[in-house]
Amino acid sequence: GSPCVWDDFFNELEPATSRVPYMVAVGNHEHYYNFSGYRTRFAMPGEGQKSENLWYSFDFGGVHVVAFSTEHHLDLQLAWLKADLS
Repeated sequence: GSPCVWDDFFNELEPATSRVPYMVAVGNHEHYYNFSGYRTRFAMPGEGQKSENLWYSFDFGGVHVVAFSTEHHLDLQLAWLKADLS
């Protein structure tokens, strides 16, 4: 979407997000803008760059976290997801 909307949103969140770690996942509101705002603002861990950060996974302590896109057909992500969880 509009870069100034993204910037305003993150400026409002900055007091909290500058102190607390958090992860993001793509959502339906980015779909109408080709995910451009999301793609240019986030760098996800692991192999996230291979999917333009639209789905990714990482380990945190004893927890394996997986984020996938509900806005992309599961067939695009299934091979990656199966390999990741095996």
